[in-house]
Amino acid sequence: SIGATDQTAPVAAAVPVALKYDKHLYDIVVLVDYREVNPRGVESPAVMMTNFMQRLRDNDVRCENRALELGDVMWILRPKPEALGSGGPVPIEEEIVMDCIMERKTIDDLFSSFADKRYEEQKSRLRRTGLSRVMYLVEGTMDHRV
Repeated sequence: SIGATDQTAPVAAAVPVALKYDKHLYDIVVLVDYREVNPRGVESPAVMMTNFMQRLRDNDVRCENRALELGDVMWILRPKPEALGSGGPVPIEEEIVMDCIMERKTIDDLFSSFADKRYEEQKSRLRRTGLSRVMYLVEGTMDHRV
């Protein structure tokens, strides 16, 4: 079934591995940092991420909430229970981090992160993950910035 979970364990660090995806052995799951879905004191970005997750589910994409150590969205391969020979939940240790990570920013947050140097620090941390596909999702309009 497709739905959010309340797992709060962080995703393990990525280890480069060559793997041929087999839909019979693995599910692709989009992990969304739950702090992005319900950040304190911020309604609009929370609504955006909730809508993002709902659009994924509407298109039969598995997505879950989880506390992520870095980034706002990650993709993992999760072995299907039958591939592991079990009928129960798959341990987090069996999940494989895919080679991409996404950081979500509103236009206002992006500009303020430039001003206070958070952008450079965050970019550096994202690069150090070893993941080669680092993406930024920037939401909003620049009308008031021009």
